[in-house]
Amino acid sequence: MSPTVPWLCAVLLAIAAAWSRLWIQPKPNQWLINPVADFLIPCGGLVWLILSLSVMLFPSINTSGLTLFPSIDTPGVSLFPSLHTPAVGAGQAQIITLVAGAMLFTDTHFGAGFIRTFRRQCENAMWPYWGPIFLITITAAFLAQSETITVWACKLYLLVVVLHYAQQSLSLLLRYARINNCAWQGGEKILLSILVYGVAARTLVAQLIDPNLNVQEFLGLAMPGFTPLPVWAFQSCEVLVVMATVAVVAILFKRTMIDGQSCPLPFCLLLGNVLIVFSYLGEFSGLLWVFVPAFFHGAQSLAEAIHSNSESAQKWQPVAMLAWSFVVGAIVMWLVPSWLHPLGVPAHLAYPAVVVAATAWHFYCEYMMSLETAAR
Repeated sequence: MSPTVPWLCAVLLAIAAAWSRLWIQPKPNQWLINPVADFLIPCGGLVWLILSLSVMLFPSINTSGLTLFPSIDTPGVSLFPSLHTPAVGAGQAQIITLVAGAMLFTDTHFGAGFIRTFRRQCENAMWPYWGPIFLITITAAFLAQSETITVWACKLYLLVVVLHYAQQSLSLLLRYARINNCAWQGGEKILLSILVYGVAARTLVAQLIDPNLNVQEFLGLAMPGFTPLPVWAFQSCEVLVVMATVAVVAILFKRTMIDGQSCPLPFCLLLGNVLIVFSYLGEFSGLLWVFVPAFFHGAQSLAEAIHSNSESAQKWQPVAMLAWSFVVGAIVMWLVPSWLHPLGVPAHLAYPAVVVAATAWHFYCEYMMSLETAAR
């Protein structure tokens, strides 16, 4: 599958954004945190930094042999990818990096989403902390009663999670536009959404066409196969992405030439990164997508949580918010699997069920927060 289309779209958008910033004297950019932090976290620089360091320091990594979460012997212990490479040090470095990323970003972003949503929806002061843990435990226990249900839930997760990542990036794009006084609304917002979701759908459809792009084993469970989709489905996504790119480029030129608005730098950086991350199917795509959940999506979510907190009427100290988010996320992802054993849940199903349950509740929380953002 040729990478030409997304790269061409990225170049067109880069030209339009550069023209916008050169034609009109740009105003000072508004960032969610600060320029350096935003470049690394919301705009996606961190995932490329981690990937580059991995490739440069450990060039012997065999990405074709990469498997995600190969075995679960003890929930919360053997949870991270095995990089099948002769360089033992490389495997250890990857594991340490992924453990750190999971704990700092992935687990914490789960906790942040739960707390932010439940604090707005209930009066009980403790419900935002123990409520999500209770709900995830019950949901996971239900899923894990059947290995078939757990396996297909994991398969569904692997297919749709890229759309969730796209939703997070789109939310940040709209936030950057809003805080820089050039909000995308109405038809413009719809076209931007089509572009972002179209690129993500291209990745999803690629998995449904080429079995080699699918994860064969996830969290210690063998993933079921499927009948590949026809190639025209992928080609349709590419046509959609090209059309949406042309429309977004036209909007950028219209804003520049008629409305006198320059494109905010963080908006440009993030949009370009979205196109590349979600479309890259090259040599290191397997390794890239090992790092994306923590160092791209999880980090983005925490940055947005910090900024949302600064705008909230129920504002609290960012350090306290992140600390409690870490605690709740760590309990859910590292302790709840062991709590399922007394309920009769098999050990090999406990962690996969918790991942799916936590993700489902996370999707719910993100949806509720997006409704609140849209209402502003």
